[in-house]
Amino acid sequence: MLITNPILMFAFIMFLLLAAPAVFERMKMPGIVGLIMAGILVGPHAAGILRPEGSIELFSSVGLIYIMFLAGLEINLHEFSRQKKYSIVFGTLTFLLPMVLGTLGARALFSFSWPAAVLLASMFASHTLIPFPATVRLGISRHRSVVASVGGTIITDTAALLVLAFIVEMVSTNLTPVFIVRQLAFLLLLIIFAMWGLPRLTSLFFRVLSPDGVTEFVLILALVFLTSYFAQLAGVEPIIGAFFAGLALSQMIADQSSLKNRLEFVGNALFIPFFLISVGMLVNMNVIFSTGKVWPMAVFMVACVIAGKYVSAVIFSKAMKFSMDEANLIFGLSINQAAATLAAVIVGYRLGIFDVTVLNGTIIMIFVTCIIGPFFTEKYGRRIALASEESLERPLNDSARVMVAVGRSESVPFLTDLALMLHPKGSKEPVFPLHVVQDGEDVDRRIIAGEKILSQMVARAVSAEVPVSPVSRIDINVHGGILRALKEWRVDTFIMGSSRYGSDLGTMLFGVHHKICDESRAMLFLCQMEHPLSMDRSAYVMVPPLLERQPGFEAAFSSIKQLAVANKLKFNVIGVSDTVRSVQRMISTETAGVEVSFTVLSQWNSLAGHLNKIGLKENDAIILMSSRKGRLAWRPSLARLYQTVGRQFLKNNIILVHPPEAERSEGKFEQFDFDGAPRADREMPFLINAPIKVQDSAPEAALETLLRSQFPDERILKRLMKNFLPLDPVELSEEIVLFHTHTKDIQKPVVLVGTNQGGAVFPDIKRPSRAFFVLISPEDQPALHLKTLARVARFAQDFLKKG
Repeated sequence: MLITNPILMFAFIMFLLLAAPAVFERMKMPGIVGLIMAGILVGPHAAGILRPEGSIELFSSVGLIYIMFLAGLEINLHEFSRQKKYSIVFGTLTFLLPMVLGTLGARALFSFSWPAAVLLASMFASHTLIPFPATVRLGISRHRSVVASVGGTIITDTAALLVLAFIVEMVSTNLTPVFIVRQLAFLLLLIIFAMWGLPRLTSLFFRVLSPDGVTEFVLILALVFLTSYFAQLAGVEPIIGAFFAGLALSQMIADQSSLKNRLEFVGNALFIPFFLISVGMLVNMNVIFSTGKVWPMAVFMVACVIAGKYVSAVIFSKAMKFSMDEANLIFGLSINQAAATLAAVIVGYRLGIFDVTVLNGTIIMIFVTCIIGPFFTEKYGRRIALASEESLERPLNDSARVMVAVGRSESVPFLTDLALMLHPKGSKEPVFPLHVVQDGEDVDRRIIAGEKILSQMVARAVSAEVPVSPVSRIDINVHGGILRALKEWRVDTFIMGSSRYGSDLGTMLFGVHHKICDESRAMLFLCQMEHPLSMDRSAYVMVPPLLERQPGFEAAFSSIKQLAVANKLKFNVIGVSDTVRSVQRMISTETAGVEVSFTVLSQWNSLAGHLNKIGLKENDAIILMSSRKGRLAWRPSLARLYQTVGRQFLKNNIILVHPPEAERSEGKFEQFDFDGAPRADREMPFLINAPIKVQDSAPEAALETLLRSQFPDERILKRLMKNFLPLDPVELSEEIVLFHTHTKDIQKPVVLVGTNQGGAVFPDIKRPSRAFFVLISPEDQPALHLKTLARVARFAQDFLKKG
């Protein structure tokens, strides 16, 4: 019944991959077990339909390497570094306990020699992450217990394979210090090549060639298998190289990107199932049941590996204060024997260290552990997923609608990937690619070009398994078409590209983008992408003063952090002290998921100089948070400052982010009485004066007149004027400006209101200001200052209504 025709063989295996998991899942057993059982039934020792040779052996080897590659790819290096003690402690325990137990047991029960006993015990110490794909499916691949298991796997497998190399050298010749040093040096070179060389090779390739999806996929696989081969040359198993390749390339492959989806799909659908079937083909049921010598050895091996791995998981969990569900999940991930175990037993058998009894006992051990492992992983992984469901970081609105407008085909990969990252994971809402054609001559040709762009965006979104609904419009002008689309589809997040604006970032604020900002309430991402965001190493997020007081700030900041997590970017927040403190409080309540740092500026206007000082490189993304004109955080100098930043960093990815606007409700501003003497506000302790008419049109003179009405003392007046200079008011509306500062000369906030019928002309304010507010707060109460500031902004709106 042996199938030799390659076409029929492949078709038969495809049906096995389809049927075996489905049957066993109906029996409430993991699909992985079904694939192993299918391999036993069709293998050479049962029905004899297939043999583990030729193309099956090739696909099986690829599948084993793929498992370890995907394990490395799922690891967030920041989280891995932050939780490295878990990996080190668990890796040490899960190696030493089975080693000691197996070595002493083999010596005592079977009279093995020391080399044979140590080599046998090293098989118990190693393990293969066969059930790891289940953790990805359950959404817990970055849970601390899974990270500990994966990190521990690398430690124990590397140690076990080094033991194998040393035992082989000892038996074949003599183990010398030169061999040990050489082996460790080769391993170090492998790690340097993977962790330092691969990211640079990939980055160079992406920047020079700008590859499409297929080329990206082929490049990644080529680098993975090249690194696996280098691992073999270094004297360790290829799976070690595959893991380090995945770990290094995880920094270059964004979550929810089409590339990562392709890599996972091909591995989980084809190569990994081939490997599982080939494991089943190794089981020889005839030998197992024909001799009684196999069973004592098999029982000993199974007992040792179960006891060693379970005790290691429990001790580790108790020491690290993990729950028993986490301990059982770690046990389920770490008990599976396959790759390193097979390597050790086959080498030992060929050298005469082991006999056929150990070989067959190993097959039984692999079969039993490959059933126990997936069962524990599925059962306790589901418990952990359900228990942590509420604490998992989620988008603020998991039904948010994301629209992305692209005018040039070169921007399709960058902006579409950005939209996929901002799209809430698991949401049924589609991403809306938008192309607007301006009505006029040659409109038919431009419609066809737009449809081509939309088709590229649809293909990229579909490959990432994200629902997509393209939108095409013809309008008199571009911004009008965009605004109508935003309203019609009730879009929450809008992404838009730009032509190169490095020489004039002002076009981002005063061109089409400016009109969209003014008339749309959606969160806006206005982007100049020079390369994929996943190629960057850091994101520098600039937060202007008072923006944290706007209602949509938290949603915008959460989306920015979502981009950083998806692309594994270091996250540096830059702002003045009050702003940074507010952001720190917000982040402290979340699971960061990225390496976060903060930079405090003495003055916001020193931002451009600070960026020059720290020496940003091309792979540092610049994210500029901004405010719509007339809002609390808006000031004219913001546009000039961002324009300067754009001119300085022509080769960086730059993203301008506007927080979403809350719906305005008429008549909700509180009413205040402006008549009478200074009084304490009823709901917040600050003093406010009756409006003072100021005749001076010169800005400094007008401000000094207003301050003198409350602070006649010349020394205090001079200190306050020094704080306010150079003048940089906040424009609350077309005719109202706000100044604010701190001083040690008062105990509670003071608000001064001045009016000027002719209008005072302030720097960078286009129209003369008829009213200006001055807020002065105690120096040691920054929180009260921010609260008062928000209240004064509402106060000013009410003042404007009253005329």
